[in-house]
Amino acid sequence: MKKTDYSKIAERYDNNELRHNIPEDPLVEKLYELNKQNIKILDLACGTGNYLQKQLEYYRGYNIRWFGIDLSEEMLKKAKVKKLKAELIKGDALNLPFEDNFFDYIKLRFAYHHFADKTRAIDEIYRVLKTGGILSIVNLSHDYMNNSWVYRYFPGAIKIDKERFPSSEKLYSKLDDRGFDVKAEINVTIKQFSYKEILKEANNRDMSQLSLISESEYEKGLNKIESDSKKNDFFTGDFALLNFTCTKK
Repeated sequence: MKKTDYSKIAERYDNNELRHNIPEDPLVEKLYELNKQNIKILDLACGTGNYLQKQLEYYRGYNIRWFGIDLSEEMLKKAKVKKLKAELIKGDALNLPFEDNFFDYIKLRFAYHHFADKTRAIDEIYRVLKTGGILSIVNLSHDYMNNSWVYRYFPGAIKIDKERFPSSEKLYSKLDDRGFDVKAEINVTIKQFSYKEILKEANNRDMSQLSLISESEYEKGLNKIESDSKKNDFFTGDFALLNFTCTKK
């Protein structure tokens, strides 16, 4: 499986406006109300800290202890610049530096496909979650994306993602087998994507797929987007989001 080198992406990662479009996480409120006490929340593979930054704004004044962990020193440096009221740690999802039954909630956003040993990662998450604690996984679901602009213009990314992303059904089974009570949703959206925005994203090249394809394919795809953008304002395509809420039994 190809691995993304985030040391080469960190500098431009936050230039993508979509990285900051993060809604309030209702599961935080739910857990807080249930526990009525200080709760501990981990943003696993926190990157530059965008999720933490937004939730700290939404839940300002709540008695919550926030943590972020990431394997990339460069991404963490970007997070630390934001001076978040969170404990930011360099560490590996396959060997989490926390004691058993430590967290009430773990958020895993757009990162599970990066883990080299996905079963070990789930085992570690299960270990550090309290009984009744929740794991929330949000990710793209490549097996439900039939007309993604990324796959249309950079077809080499399809094979890369098939190797990195387990199918939604396999992920469900893996979590269920480990002992989680899993509630799963796949939401497919079909919409018109502005070629102006597509070009901006493609040129920023912060998406892991675009960092893993060859330079020749990247340039070829970029040229095709530029050519098509002169003929049309929009590309009609889709994207699919996987949203798993997993409670530790």
